[in-house]
Amino acid sequence: MSKRHFLLIFLITTAILLSLDLGVQAQSQSPAATAAGDQSVKNQKNRAEKNRRNERLTRVVSPERTEKLLAFVQKNHAEALPLLEELKENRQKKFARVIGNLDREVVGLDRLRQQSQKAYDNALKQWVNRSKINLLTAKLRTAVAKNESAKGQRDEMAQKIRSLLNENIDLRVQQLSFEIKSASRRKQRLEKTLVDLLQNRNSKVDGRIEAITKPNSRKNKESAN
Repeated sequence: MSKRHFLLIFLITTAILLSLDLGVQAQSQSPAATAAGDQSVKNQKNRAEKNRRNERLTRVVSPERTEKLLAFVQKNHAEALPLLEELKENRQKKFARVIGNLDREVVGLDRLRQQSQKAYDNALKQWVNRSKINLLTAKLRTAVAKNESAKGQRDEMAQKIRSLLNENIDLRVQQLSFEIKSASRRKQRLEKTLVDLLQNRNSKVDGRIEAITKPNSRKNKESAN
């Protein structure tokens, strides 16, 4: 056997043994390890999809509009402004989402004010309470995570959140009661209009036909002259 022929057989044998060894290693992996790897990949895909969804839903707000929204916060809940400034400085994507959501809420409030000042005042109070709840929640979670505050202080913050939640439920009940009354009055007007149309159909049609076909007295006088 030539040296060259021997070397070729050696290389082929080595390749076969290496492929068999890799197959054994793949088969020896435990199901738990495989499942953990699959779950990790799934979690990464979910996080990536969530980030893409948040980017799609983020409302683009101009710098001029952003300044107006910050002025709105300054006027109605100034305590929340430092948190927004911190987000703007250090977490710009989160800040963009918060400002986008705030823009939607303020647009809704402005639209509501055009319809009813009473409804606007109620909705604005609900917004202020929600903003207070969000701020207190952030403080409470930070205190719990870092164990910075005494239990009594954390309980006090939790009680404030509970009080604001109850107040917002009361405001929501008032809002819905007002909307139900408004809907009831509108329902009565619609029912009255419906009855009038059903009972006076012929007279309304005849009156309209007469108005269309009746000669205009002013034109008749002008033609006579």
